[in-house]
This record gives sequence, structure tokens and C-alpha cells, in this order.
Amino acid sequence: MDRLTMRQSTTKMLLWCIILSLGPILGYAQRFPSEIWHEGKVVLLKGDTLRGQLKYQIERDIVELVTHKSEPPMALTSRKILYFEIFDVLVNRFRYFYALPASLTGSYRVPRLFEVLHEGRLSLLAREMIVVQNNPANANFWNGGGFTRKILTHDYYFLYDNGEIKKFEGKKKELLQQMKRKAPLVDAYIKENKLKYDRMNDLTRIVAYYNSLYNSKG
Repeated sequence: MDRLTMRQSTTKMLLWCIILSLGPILGYAQRFPSEIWHEGKVVLLKGDTLRGQLKYQIERDIVELVTHKSEPPMALTSRKILYFEIFDVLVNRFRYFYALPASLTGSYRVPRLFEVLHEGRLSLLAREMIVVQNNPANANFWNGGGFTRKILTHDYYFLYDNGEIKKFEGKKKELLQQMKRKAPLVDAYIKENKLKYDRMNDLTRIVAYYNSLYNSKG
């Protein structure tokens, strides 16, 4: 191995060591929306509106609410909730969630919490989750090893006018099937704007564009 190659290899190894050492620090420093308290309100099925600090657990379909700082959190299940909204300081905007009857595991329908990303003829919903991602070390330096980190990911769902909720499996063909006779226009819009249907903002834009085709004449 010549000196230049050795120097490049040493530099890469040092950079990788820095990445590995910072990985756990960055992982612990990262905050996720479901892990912090938000200012917001919950509207219950019986009609009551409760305001205060909210923390949600989408995977468990639970919302925790503190109305006064001196009181312990109140746990509300999706069976008691109509909807709730929060101001998420991490993204600096309001977010809206509804408890909707759905069968996510093939069983009978029960109320589940969904975030509403876009509402219209075809509505777009999401359920977020925190997953652990493995980041293996570079095979050129070590065999095995590496580090893990938490990432925020989402499952997306379509809500139809008849109340049916269907999970989006992430395939373009499946997406365009939802658009029916408007599919050619939507496909052209996706290509023109270089949109990715596995990205939240892009998928929201696609669904919003589809709905706009019905809002306009023709």
C-alpha cells in the first residue's frame, strides 16, 4: 500500500471513529414529538373539551393530558376521544388527530388514532412510530460492530367518503389506482414536480392535487 492510499485509509478511519463516538450522543439528544408535552386540547365523544398539556402514544392509542401542573396526567384511550389537536413546537405548526374506527390487524374495527395530513374527497392519514435503526460499521475497517439510533417513521392510510380506511403500502401503482380516471394527470404532476410518494410532504401534495382536480371545473 503506497503512502497516499495509507493516508486516505487513516483519514477515513478517523472520520468513522468520530461518527461512531457521536452516534449515541446525537441519538440521546434527538427529541421526537410523542416524547414531549404539547399545548393543545382534546374533544371527548361525550362532548367535553379539555385543554392543557398533551402527550400522545399513537401505537398504544392513548393521549395523556395535564390540565393543571399540580395534577397527575390523565390517560385517555381512543375509545373516549373524538379528536385532539396540538401545537408541535418541533415543527412549529398545529397538528390534528382523530379517533376513527379501523381494522389495522385484520380483526374487527376499533377506534384508532390517526393524524390528518390532508382532508378531502380522498383524505390522507398517518400513524407515526419510533423504530430502532441499525447502522453497521464500515466493513473496510471492522467486521461487525456499529451503532443504533432511533428514527421517526410513518404508516400512511387513505380515508374514503364511505368511512373505509385502507393502508397505503407505498407502491406507485397502488397510489395511482386510488386516483382512477385522474391517474394520468396525477402521474404527470408527480413527474413534473419530481415528487416521492414515500415522503410525507410529497405524498400530501399528491393527494391535495388529486382533490383539487375535483374542486375545479372539469
